[in-house]
Amino acid sequence: MLFYVESFLAVSYFKDNCWEFKNEQEINVDDPCSDEFYEYFRQTAKRNSQIYEEVFSTLPSNQVKTFVGVEKYAQRPKLKETDPLTKHEKCKQIKGFIVECPLEFLADAVLMPRWNTSEGMAPILLWT
Repeated sequence: MLFYVESFLAVSYFKDNCWEFKNEQEINVDDPCSDEFYEYFRQTAKRNSQIYEEVFSTLPSNQVKTFVGVEKYAQRPKLKETDPLTKHEKCKQIKGFIVECPLEFLADAVLMPRWNTSEGMAPILLWT
């Protein structure tokens, strides 16, 4: 009985607070661990992330791989400033509050300190 109550509370919290879920595709939301729900969840997160990057040029972003790229990306014209009507239409396509975590942000950047600094001369074991 306790499991049923906990499961009901978790699913109802998820539906009410974590996602504006309109079930157009008749996806079973009773099991958030199902493959069907997971794929829909990931697709929605990817679509939302693409819209946010296009409209607002958000950082961090998977499009930025180095520190030099951060400046270039920040200087890029934002759709919210250049075309407010298109921005409004794009923002209407956002579903819920879910976005992807940008795991490739600064992937090619060298994050190690330079060897001629005190941090660079000290062994790596000090910093881990």
